[in-house]
Amino acid sequence: AHLTRTIEISLGEVALPDMSTPVTRTILKWLFFDLPMPWPKAKIKAPEEFTPQPAGTLEEERRRLFESIERFAAAQSAAPRRRTLSPLLGMQTRIAWGRIHGRHMEHHMRQYGV
Repeated sequence: AHLTRTIEISLGEVALPDMSTPVTRTILKWLFFDLPMPWPKAKIKAPEEFTPQPAGTLEEERRRLFESIERFAAAQSAAPRRRTLSPLLGMQTRIAWGRIHGRHMEHHMRQYGV
């Protein structure tokens, strides 16, 4: 549900307020998405808005995640430079969101040994 929510945010399907600051838009983005180092396990807690309760079984959540990935891929192909708001990183193009999603998913796959 957490990964799906992030993709929904990047597609503009879930609107959250802009909580970004100059520090999160520059230094945080650089640390988490530009440096080629893994994120620390269990050291970072996402805001509640990013961690909804699962709406169904694990298999249903998995299906929702894959559907959201497909929607994002189609949207990115159709308009890669379109910008949507990241509540923590400010306005991002779909190209940037693709990198953000990749690093974010990589972190969780490593975190859970997938």
